[in-house]
Amino acid sequence: MNNLLLAGDFKEMLPNDYVGFTFFVGCMAMMAASVFFFLSMNSFDRKWKTSILVSGCVDQLKRGLLNKNDLRVQ
Repeated sequence: MNNLLLAGDFKEMLPNDYVGFTFFVGCMAMMAASVFFFLSMNSFDRKWKTSILVSGCVDQLKRGLLNKNDLRVQ
């Protein structure tokens, strides 16, 4: 737990780090999808609200697990 990014051992992403850039873009896309699902939940029919809520939660869970695994690799 002492080896988290917030602990101050953050390293800059190199300009030629395509894997890091792709990972960052993927995480931001999952965050945007979750925000979209949560904010647009009221505009869907009642029968779809549970599915939209679950989709937003799954996206957040995937993003959290990816970030957690990325921190372990460093």
